[in-house]
Amino acid sequence: MRKKLSADFFEDEFYSPDTRSAKMEPEFMYKLQKLRNVVGVPFAIASGYRSQAYNAIKGGAGSSLHLSGMAADIDHTGWTGEIRFKFVAAASALGFSIGIYDKHFHVDTRLGPKVLWIGKSKH
Repeated sequence: MRKKLSADFFEDEFYSPDTRSAKMEPEFMYKLQKLRNVVGVPFAIASGYRSQAYNAIKGGAGSSLHLSGMAADIDHTGWTGEIRFKFVAAASALGFSIGIYDKHFHVDTRLGPKVLWIGKSKH
């Protein structure tokens, strides 16, 4: 049976592929569920928790918040511009830092000032 992390998310959606484990922070999951509720569409998790080894394979930063279960990449292919705008506005209002990529949004709950950046998808 799949383990639920919140109303709409299951643990296996956030697995690091090499270890088949996910150590997601409960506060991050609470905020991600709130974001999902506001946006009103299902989220496809492109990347959630990452082991050190998998993070290196993905070219992630050594201090990536994926390593501590405080980040996720949400695939936004197929979303309308309106839904993408709603996602970014709601994520900002909820206190997420946001990376805007061509195929996904990165959201994290870093400590300190929140940031917004634009990049090119690696996955």
